[in-house]
Amino acid sequence: MPFAMSTKMLIFALVISLICVGILLTANVNSRRNEQFSAARELAARTQHAYSNYGSRITVKRPRKTKEGDVLFLFLSRTDDVLPLELKGWESAASCFKRGNAQEECSTIDDCVKLSGNGRYCEEFSNGSRGLDLATVVFYRRATDDDDDVDEYTWKVGGTEPAWAILTSVSGVVNKKNPIRSIKFTSCDRSYDSIFPSVYGKRGDQLFLSMAFDDNADIMEFRPPSGMTLIDWVEGGDEAGFLYTKTLRSTGRTGQQQTRGDGGSKCKDALISLVVRMKKDD
Repeated sequence: MPFAMSTKMLIFALVISLICVGILLTANVNSRRNEQFSAARELAARTQHAYSNYGSRITVKRPRKTKEGDVLFLFLSRTDDVLPLELKGWESAASCFKRGNAQEECSTIDDCVKLSGNGRYCEEFSNGSRGLDLATVVFYRRATDDDDDVDEYTWKVGGTEPAWAILTSVSGVVNKKNPIRSIKFTSCDRSYDSIFPSVYGKRGDQLFLSMAFDDNADIMEFRPPSGMTLIDWVEGGDEAGFLYTKTLRSTGRTGQQQTRGDGGSKCKDALISLVVRMKKDD
């Protein structure tokens, strides 16, 4: 009898221990998730967008909470017209230019073989096109104390067709002169959803996914990939832009990230995956 009682007590103690371990693990997972979504909510509060029907100029409000030392990232997009390769005071980080829906790979700034407009625009890419169908260029710069006195930013982008911009302010970037750890882009994923390419990042880095879509798109048609947050969305008459983010929880390649929802026409998107350095290199 005493042996039976001690066995029951041992089993009971083991069960209680397993329950406690489960609670601790669940709490740890929930804590990490809360930290991740808290960072995304903070970025959403630090993000502004603008749309222009006749995009010769575009004006975006300064993101709230921007302070000296933050890094501003500008995702500038348009359809059916030119897009500048450079903006005064800004560095270009990534680009994707398309001549048509079925273009297999993005043309980038490095692929430009003939410039125009004093070097601001590409007259011809290596594939023989001007990349006018759909394009996004990502720019960045470090915020200074001068930004405290700025309410909005205006850029001359040229052309007359629709253009839009998403501007986000990131705090805690460890290398402000070289804030981008990795970049990858695609111009035809052959999917009704949008499938962003895999990129390398370190635990604690911030992953951004930028999509320019050459058609109108409801916010629910391209819901964020699993574990990610939509921090901004802009829609025009026949085009749309999305920006998703998440804090990486492990070091290595992110794997492809696929939006959820009904999606839209195949290959009408320009997709950029970008990792911002939030952790120091070893």
